[in-house]
Amino acid sequence: MTERRPGWSRNFSQAIIWKKWSEVVGEPVSHNAWPERIVGTELLIVRVSDAVWMQQLFLERFKILQQLNSHLPPEAKLKEIRFIQGDVKELKARSKDKRDSYRPNYDNVPEELKERAKVLVSGVRDPELRQRLERVYLAYKLRMLKLNQAKYS
Repeated sequence: MTERRPGWSRNFSQAIIWKKWSEVVGEPVSHNAWPERIVGTELLIVRVSDAVWMQQLFLERFKILQQLNSHLPPEAKLKEIRFIQGDVKELKARSKDKRDSYRPNYDNVPEELKERAKVLVSGVRDPELRQRLERVYLAYKLRMLKLNQAKYS
């Protein structure tokens, strides 16, 4: 049996914060405040566009924290939110660029990679699991190809 790495489950669970942020705080707020990072395991740093929004969100921080935590498992709960003033649009754009850089383009997968993936997962009986494993393998291989191309360019 493999030993689990501590914190991975919590870190993956906390990633939902960025997906749920707009839903939790509402669209008007999400245009003026965006999660920047998690410090340690329990402190969420949120970038806010100006002092007025910072004051408003500071007053609502316990409600926001409670709503965010309702989407997290017990081991991933946040205990505190801090607000810092800064360029929210730039942060959101940088977050989107980072997400897009990890998103593989399955349209241009070489046929030999597709065939190799099918062979590797052919022993998996569950069709949904087989398809997901195939996509994980392809995403990994595409990422490696992209990194190698960047290294030698």
